[in-house]
Amino acid sequence: MGDREIQGDVYQMWQSENVTAEQKVSAQFSGLLAAGELNPCAAQSSDDTQSPVPSARVPQLEGWTPWALGGVLLLGLAGVFAWVWRAPMAQTGGEKALLRRQRTEPLQRIAKLDDLHAVGELSDAHWQQQRARLKAELLTVALQLTE
Repeated sequence: MGDREIQGDVYQMWQSENVTAEQKVSAQFSGLLAAGELNPCAAQSSDDTQSPVPSARVPQLEGWTPWALGGVLLLGLAGVFAWVWRAPMAQTGGEKALLRRQRTEPLQRIAKLDDLHAVGELSDAHWQQQRARLKAELLTVALQLTE
């Protein structure tokens, strides 16, 4: 049948007539490489194995590269963890400062109320009622501060 090119390689094609599927066909080839010999046409790889198709050589990474990438990833995860853990604490700190300011206001109003009562500007009943209300407000804020 002659020579035929398949994917850039030339092959000799053979054809026989009157051969059935049950018949054995014998062939003898010459000029072939022995088992285990290196094919000079095949691409040679870095680990001395052969590849039938030429391929690009992939550069190897330095030994420290995976450690460096792992360290960067670990630092990133630690930063995210610290940010998530610290966000509620920062919010709690701001709430506590607000509660401390809210605690100071009833204390000052109680002191002013006591001064007015001491000079006789407030009746005993009105003084006791206002003072009890301010003390309840102060107790509520103090309980929130201890949580």
